[in-house]
Amino acid sequence: MRGRVVSVLVAGPSEESALVCVGRHAGQAPEVDGVVYLDRPARPGSFVDVRITKTSDYDLYGEVIGPS
Repeated sequence: MRGRVVSVLVAGPSEESALVCVGRHAGQAPEVDGVVYLDRPARPGSFVDVRITKTSDYDLYGEVIGPS
């Protein structure tokens, strides 16, 4: 996934920090899969294009490159 651009539905602030937003791409199911951590705030409920910059066992990390 690293380097790919995916459309992410923004869920809102992360439970770990209100300064970080999280969302999910089409292949991530709530309560089952990980999330995508965004590098900047985005409006909950909106779709943004995100370039994946880092991965962990379950979660993805990316930079917001624009609205979808």
